[in-house]
Amino acid sequence: MIALALAVLIQHEPLPRYADAKRCAALTIAHRRTFADDDPAAFDVSLFWSLVVGERAKKDRVPHARFERELADATESAARQLAARDATAQAALAACVARVPR
Repeated sequence: MIALALAVLIQHEPLPRYADAKRCAALTIAHRRTFADDDPAAFDVSLFWSLVVGERAKKDRVPHARFERELADATESAARQLAARDATAQAALAACVARVPR
């Protein structure tokens, strides 16, 4: 299902910019790990954004080691923001979730 959603996104819309995809991946991964580890829907959303940011990084020729480091750093930052109930981070998370094709 996630692969299908990614295929739909790629066919109908350009991939999001790397920074935007990385932010959504980081937020959704941090949310799943911190608040929804057993939630299949949260897993699907974080997997979707992980695949999207990976595709964007490939297209932008971001070196793999840099990609991994940047995503880990962004996820750690997002986890702190979500744990602090940062309104901007929560709104961004909601926007990322809403962008996942259904």
